[in-house]
Amino acid sequence: MMMVIDPPGNESRRIMTEQMEKGFYRFCEPFDLQARVVHRISEVNVESGMCFVIHEDEERVALVGRLESENYRPGRDVGIISFNETPLKAKGQLTPIQADVFVTSRPEEELYDYRTDSLQLFNIASLRAIRIHLRN
Repeated sequence: MMMVIDPPGNESRRIMTEQMEKGFYRFCEPFDLQARVVHRISEVNVESGMCFVIHEDEERVALVGRLESENYRPGRDVGIISFNETPLKAKGQLTPIQADVFVTSRPEEELYDYRTDSLQLFNIASLRAIRIHLRN
């Protein structure tokens, strides 16, 4: 697993970068994931099966360009996890899972069946039978 974050430019950015790196390594350790942090995607030899955690949009664009030029398919050959999807939202290019983060109003009640809907995409509280049961 590879994390790509901009190099620190000032003291507050340095502290944030250090904290992100520590958190990334702490996350990878119990899963026995090989972890590496780089500052530019150009520092990486991309291989099938890799997963990238990317903080900055410019690096995500650079990675996607490289994947296309090297005939890798994002989501199949190489995984990409992104911190900031706001630019994609502006372009209307979010998946339903990504779009859920930007929902400004939520229903009064939300209930999800984690066994069949671990991503919490279908609110079963909206079903008539469930609403009746919740009232009782």
